[in-house]
Amino acid sequence: MKFGIHNPSWQFGPDPYNAFEGVKAKAQWAENNGYTWFSVMDHLIQIPLVGEPDEPFMEGWTVLSALAAVTSKIRLATLVSSVAYRNPAHLAKIAAGVDLISKGRLTLGIGAGWHDEEYRQYGWEFPERPATRIRQMEEAVRLILAMWTQKRTTFEGRYFHTKDAILEPKPMRKPRPPVMIAGGGEQMTLRVVAELGDACNVFGDP
Repeated sequence: MKFGIHNPSWQFGPDPYNAFEGVKAKAQWAENNGYTWFSVMDHLIQIPLVGEPDEPFMEGWTVLSALAAVTSKIRLATLVSSVAYRNPAHLAKIAAGVDLISKGRLTLGIGAGWHDEEYRQYGWEFPERPATRIRQMEEAVRLILAMWTQKRTTFEGRYFHTKDAILEPKPMRKPRPPVMIAGGGEQMTLRVVAELGDACNVFGDP
């Protein structure tokens, strides 16, 4: 049996500028004590039931890239990235960079998104129907996998598109980094997991 640690908060003492030192120490402790996984939230504000929305909160992929440079064995992941927060072709490139820095230790966690207040604050359109967000997520995963594995990627989807896009270098992990898909819908989300994912983070309605 393997164990991991998820970091849901960036509060490490009274000084918010110590946030990275705090999470770095936590990840290194986990690695040195036999844990095999360390994940961080990928939100822009704290979510309900975890903390207050105005508490200090770091950007997940920025932190993940820094942790990749200061750890050596533990697997690193976002738990999870909302499909809306970054263009998926760009996310494919960000993730490939983290995989390279970590020498193949990245797991991409991605989901359909649910925190409508965060969407509103940062100017993203929030599709009210979960089915729409799940379709966006599925399309994004297809595009990301194509960017990771094709020499150049032309993709014409309903929500996203690329034209002869280059992503070099490809991720270090071969044939590609694992993808963990988050959600709880049996009819749509789990079908996407079965077809495109390597793992699933199951929770309530997206």
